[in-house]
Amino acid sequence: LVVTFRSFHSSDPLDNRDQNPTNFSTYRMESIQIELIDALLCPSKDRAAESHFASLNLPSRVHGLFLLLPQCQTTHALNAARCMLICVLLRRDISALGGYCIQNREQAKEIVQMVEAILAPLLGLLDGPEAAVNRQISFVIAEVCSILSLMDDIRGKDAARAILISISDACSKAHIPSLNLLACVIQRASFAFKEHEEIIISIISSATQSLSSSPSLPATQGILQVMNNTSIASMASHSLSTKTLSNKPQERMMQLIHCQTMTMAETSHKKLTVDANSIPATIGKTCLPSILQIINGFVDERSVYQMQEVMQAFSHCASTCPSLLAGDINILYSVCRLLLSVASKTPDVSTRLAAIEALATLHMVSDVKIILCDHNAIQKFCIDGDPSNGIMGVVKSCADIIICGVDDDLDAWATGEVALQEDTADWDEDDNAI
Repeated sequence: LVVTFRSFHSSDPLDNRDQNPTNFSTYRMESIQIELIDALLCPSKDRAAESHFASLNLPSRVHGLFLLLPQCQTTHALNAARCMLICVLLRRDISALGGYCIQNREQAKEIVQMVEAILAPLLGLLDGPEAAVNRQISFVIAEVCSILSLMDDIRGKDAARAILISISDACSKAHIPSLNLLACVIQRASFAFKEHEEIIISIISSATQSLSSSPSLPATQGILQVMNNTSIASMASHSLSTKTLSNKPQERMMQLIHCQTMTMAETSHKKLTVDANSIPATIGKTCLPSILQIINGFVDERSVYQMQEVMQAFSHCASTCPSLLAGDINILYSVCRLLLSVASKTPDVSTRLAAIEALATLHMVSDVKIILCDHNAIQKFCIDGDPSNGIMGVVKSCADIIICGVDDDLDAWATGEVALQEDTADWDEDDNAI
């Protein structure tokens, strides 16, 4: 790091920083001390610490915060809070470097080199004593990869490759923090992983095999997130391939951001499509059967919160990339069967409702409706269920949920005061519960 950042420090400590503040070879970076972080954690009325921090130039803040982070990764009581704040500030400032480089183009090359240089040390900090801090560091790593992919396509792909090399083995063993990091990085730097889709699919397959001997709902949810984010990234890359990118850095960056954002934000069931020949469909056919089998083993257990999160993950997949769940007719049937099994057998009513919501979200996609019309057996199963195996159809499941309610404390509700519903009340959202 001393060598890497040498050009960011003046050789003469007595130089005049204001003589040429835009030339990094002669411009001395200002340091950030731990006392400033402590002051930011306990702000004063005059906000002096915030004002001083804001007065530092953006590259100085990124550089200073990064150098502080390893110093705070100890078991000292205050260091967890310090690390969390440093990571939040570092992530925010790294995300702003793209705009800074466009406005200060003469500094862009050295800033990109600085950001690239901090990636490997950040990956080395992921095994710290605090899980929450490690999670925040993973967000910073994702932002580093994101800004590199926006500013330099080759460096972005190199960063993606470095991250995969670092965590692929842990991900293949279904290590939850590593899966979360991979999902986060793919989400933030979609285009950087286009060349690594086959590797990611292989990692997902290995992770599901690892889970077969030691099933875990949190790890299963992590795999689902990686699958969904990889699918969305593939859709974004496909969309980008139909566009002509500008040669101007600012316009190119805006095109990339717009394409990625619009792909992620497209959740209208009228615009979503199912493509059986797409990468998401391939991921679903390859990886979902084992995932569904693992989840099915937890249907009768009281893993309430974890199962709810898994059902919400299915809802997210259905609302963002239905090809993952419906790109193959056998996969679609298996997904519907699992969701109705959860809605019929899981002891917790809220989890059953979450399963019905996931099923409804999937069926709202126009292409899925067409598939169901062409395959009456699946449609009939969804309506009637499979009573011989204890699986209720969607109508009976909804009726059962309505009768049972989703209130955890029925006694407290029953003893409460009677309240009349106003005539002007809005009932439009009631359908969502059903």
